[in-house]
Amino acid sequence: MRDGLDAAAIPSPDAVGTGGDGAVVWHRDGLRTADHPAVAAAAEHDAVLPLCVFDPGFYGADGLACDARVRFLHESLADLDDRYHTASGGTAGLSYVHGDPVAVVRALDAAGWTGIAARPPTGRHGRARDRRAARGGRAVWLGGGVLWGA
Repeated sequence: MRDGLDAAAIPSPDAVGTGGDGAVVWHRDGLRTADHPAVAAAAEHDAVLPLCVFDPGFYGADGLACDARVRFLHESLADLDDRYHTASGGTAGLSYVHGDPVAVVRALDAAGWTGIAARPPTGRHGRARDRRAARGGRAVWLGGGVLWGA
């Protein structure tokens, strides 16, 4: 688990996997590994980076989430991290980034990752975030999610 990973220091797929391409499973919702379309799609790649981005606009002191929701999120992410550790035989877990998701998406793209999100956001905050992330980048919408680096 990489807590507080600096977006400027995001590893390349080669650094995480065995070389070749890599996919990011951006856990925005659907905090599970079983029957998760993004996890299944990422498994087709040489390296997988499970990731949660803590957006200060949502989770910060002036954010939209209440304490109970944030506590539930933290508990769910700890469980998700355990699932990744179990599935990988203890070699991989969930990574965390604190910061602007748009900057993180651009850093992932620049590092050579192919990003996969399970489904488009339903809230206004998430829709606005994804529009900002798509501007100037190589974002392509695919059915139930977003894939960049295509």
